[in-house]
Parts: sequence; structure tokens; C-alpha cells
Amino acid sequence: MICDSNASPDTLEAVTQRRATNAAMFGATDLAALAAPVIGYMVHDAAAHVRQALLAMTLRVGAAAYVRQNEAVIARHDLRPVLATIAVPTIVAVGANDLMTAVACAREISDAIPAATLHIIPACGHLPPIEQPHVVADLIRQ
Repeated sequence: MICDSNASPDTLEAVTQRRATNAAMFGATDLAALAAPVIGYMVHDAAAHVRQALLAMTLRVGAAAYVRQNEAVIARHDLRPVLATIAVPTIVAVGANDLMTAVACAREISDAIPAATLHIIPACGHLPPIEQPHVVADLIRQ
């Protein structure tokens, strides 16, 4: 399963924004105040119940973990040429309301993998396994 992913490398604009966010995370005196809007952006309103858990996790793992994740995304190579070589049935899932990774990114991945099926999960943002775990589990079972 490929879930809420982007096979393209970050644009220069995205890299610049990620690096600014990283600097803000390291300089934050109130990590909760900085992280709460980001979590709100990632999670669909229908899954508001998970926001507090994600905020608690963010505070527990700290700014350094967030920065490492951002740096990993910045370092992502263009994976689009590899997609056509995937020779197994593949589920590509995306939250219908994902503001971080557009449905178009999932569609591009699904279209490039010969045996892929695209599933757009309603009332869901960037984190389907957390926001809609039963839907994701059903997709995997299928």
C-alpha cells in the first residue's frame, strides 16, 4: 500500500518552506503552539479526535524528530521512473481532503503502476491510517 505519497522530489519553494519550518521548530519556545496548526492542517475535521493524540506525540518525540522527517522528504529523489517497474498489485490510497499531498499525486502514482488501484478516502486528510483506520484495514484485507 502506498498512502498519501508523492513520487516527485520537492520543488525549490517546498524545500525553502521546509527549511524555514525546521528553523522555527528548533527555535520554538512553545512547541505545542507551533505544532497545533500544522496538525490541524494535516487532519480532516471529521478526525478531530486524533489531533490531541498527534499533538501529544509531537511533544513526546520533539522538534528534532520533526526536522529529521522534513529533511528526509527534502532528500527524496524523483521516484516516478521506478513506478512502472512495480510488478505486484498495489493499493494507492489518499485522503480526499489531504492538503499536504494532493489527490493528483496519488493519481499520478496509481496511473504509473501497472497493477495499481486508486482509493480516495472521503472525509480524510493526510493520515488515513490514523484518521480512518477501519477503511485502511479493509483496503489491506481486500
